[in-house]
Amino acid sequence: MRLGRGRGAGRLILLLATTAPLCLGACRANPTPKTVPATVPATDLRPASPSADAVSPTGGIGTGTGDDGKVAGSATALPVPTLDYAALGLPPDGRTRVEDELTVPELSAAEAGAYLGDRRTVFVDIRQAHEFRAGHIPGARRIQAQVEDGLLAELPLDQRLIVYCACHSRQAMARTAVILRALGGAEVYILDGGLPAWRAAGLPVETGDGP
Repeated sequence: MRLGRGRGAGRLILLLATTAPLCLGACRANPTPKTVPATVPATDLRPASPSADAVSPTGGIGTGTGDDGKVAGSATALPVPTLDYAALGLPPDGRTRVEDELTVPELSAAEAGAYLGDRRTVFVDIRQAHEFRAGHIPGARRIQAQVEDGLLAELPLDQRLIVYCACHSRQAMARTAVILRALGGAEVYILDGGLPAWRAAGLPVETGDGP
């Protein structure tokens, strides 16, 4: 573009002089925004830490579990052994064989109730203490399954022993019965249906710590 001489050039210079401050002021008031690149969070490829409620592949025994001390749907590891299971001819970790559990005889609630008060009969409650206090068969001896197996040897093994818990599953009861027989128990039974069957039959239940 060519600029003319004389008055035209003077007018152009005057116009530029008067408008330049206005343009500079506008730029200061509204500076051109800088383009800030969006920050994309980095993907954390590390495996998430297990939560406190997560169950490990080997499981565990704790509060809130079933009466047999197992978490539903998971393999359960037994606690530190309190008996020399291997010396009894059992697996050293305290587990029992299914074929041995299936040989344990059962008593119905009516049949077991006939032995209530019999001096040669001991009812063995394998639940936790708070469950026992809430209701148990009168005169029952509480020995928590797996956790207190060492106390099973203190039972009168020459007497009739009837094992029960509060679950309908026979596995925990049968396991304890197998150990009692391995210890020398001559007459060991499990209560078919556990404490619920006993209650349903209208048989007596007492509360408290018991003997």
